[in-house]
Amino acid sequence: KSRFDIISKNIKQVQNQADYFDDLTHDSVIAGLANTYKEAISSLNFTIKVLGNSEYLRDERVADKIRATLLFGVRSAILWHQLGGHRWHFLFYRSSMVKQVKALSSI
Repeated sequence: KSRFDIISKNIKQVQNQADYFDDLTHDSVIAGLANTYKEAISSLNFTIKVLGNSEYLRDERVADKIRATLLFGVRSAILWHQLGGHRWHFLFYRSSMVKQVKALSSI
């Protein structure tokens, strides 16, 4: 199975959990996303170093939230690329993207 297949399958399972609990921030949902990150991404040949208070970082719930956030970042980058996005778009269209994010956050 490819990493994309693992991510897709696991996200569908996590969506079922979120529907069951009717809460996207439920600990089980976050843990499922974190597990997806561990299975599909953490074994790649690059390292992401998370800085912070080690007391908090040792807390499994905090670590799960960080892994879920990293998964969303990777997934967003994949979707961006699939829709034709390029690195240089960030340079030239940054202000337009900020306006769109602000408009979305006010909804």
